[in-house]
Amino acid sequence: MQPRKEMNSFTTSALSLGLALVLDLPKVHRFVAVPDADHSFSAEKHRVIMLHEIESFLAEHLGASPGR
Repeated sequence: MQPRKEMNSFTTSALSLGLALVLDLPKVHRFVAVPDADHSFSAEKHRVIMLHEIESFLAEHLGASPGR
């Protein structure tokens, strides 16, 4: 089985890295730019965006459905 070539980018790469190390697969990640967000995602609206993106990423790669 060939590893997926899709390479999205996002900060959930820590989870992907852990799975990649265990399964010896390339890291899958997703990059999401949140305009005006600081490093700590201090504003609630930025945290909501980040959490929705994490939920979507995990649903896509772990098979769960978001918003269930």
